[in-house]
Amino acid sequence: MQAIQNKRHTADFIFSDEDKKHLTSLLLKVTSSPFNNYPTFLAAIQRLAKSDEIPTSLREFCQKSKKRNFVEQPYVYLKNCPVDEKLPFLDWQNPREQKLLLKKTHVGEGFLVLYSELTGTPTLAYRFGGNGDYIRDVHPSKAFQKSHTSQTLTSFGFHKELPIRDTSPDFLRIMGLRSNPVNEILTTFVKNVDIINYLDEETLNVLRSKVFHTPFTVLSVNVDKTNILGKAPENHAIIDDFEISYHEGRTEGITPESKAAILKLNACLKELKKGIFLGSGDFVDFANKYCLHAKDVNQVADEVAVKQRWLIKTFNAYDIRNFEPFFVKGRYGLVNG
Repeated sequence: MQAIQNKRHTADFIFSDEDKKHLTSLLLKVTSSPFNNYPTFLAAIQRLAKSDEIPTSLREFCQKSKKRNFVEQPYVYLKNCPVDEKLPFLDWQNPREQKLLLKKTHVGEGFLVLYSELTGTPTLAYRFGGNGDYIRDVHPSKAFQKSHTSQTLTSFGFHKELPIRDTSPDFLRIMGLRSNPVNEILTTFVKNVDIINYLDEETLNVLRSKVFHTPFTVLSVNVDKTNILGKAPENHAIIDDFEISYHEGRTEGITPESKAAILKLNACLKELKKGIFLGSGDFVDFANKYCLHAKDVNQVADEVAVKQRWLIKTFNAYDIRNFEPFFVKGRYGLVNG
């Protein structure tokens, strides 16, 4: 645990209390629901993004964020962001249904979409993930408490989001709504370029070969009743230039050499990882193709609070035109996958 604490990432942007209060008040004026009427919600956020009400410091930071070198700086970390002052506690039997029933304001969701608009990186939804929502919950559920999904109670291996799909998002953004600091649950991450610089050339050559298999997630398979996704590719490479397509615990080697390479990759990730405790108002922006991220449950002092930990996230596109051929007809931004 001490090693992780010594390698935590520091914030790249911190809202002043005044700017946070001001932006919160603006987001509270958006009364439409991003879950029941996303187009109306998005239109309201877009109007706000174009207004002169946005703090200059945030607008300038977002402009720099879009232009950053994603290989060298694949993640940025913001603190003291606007979030809902009142959050319901969700029944973990069906947290999404509870949210739709009980959550009356959408400040955190509004900030996620606002950041996307200010950086010019539109939000995506996926037909076979997150109920087709543009803004997803990262909240434990009883049915998937031990799964390789964001609904697990346990640690969750390093991965790229949707690692073997043509429609893998360019960005992942995560916002903390509720997380009790008595529990050390960290969002951890490693730059792909650091992985490549760390591993020996023999291992890298294996990881660049098509001798690996990653099955689709159980959540995607359960929802895909008409088999639109088809079968996961029989074999793929993990490393392609600076992009790493991998999911720890799910990606498997299909040769003795590839199995050994995965062991070396996992050891490398353990050595290089940094961590963030995502509390209320903490926000992280990952360039999905240039870093891997994970969830580390290091210490639990309050088991009830673990079941109540609540983050929200979005998937985003650098250039929406690359995803348009995959959209569901009549549902702009909803990927048919």
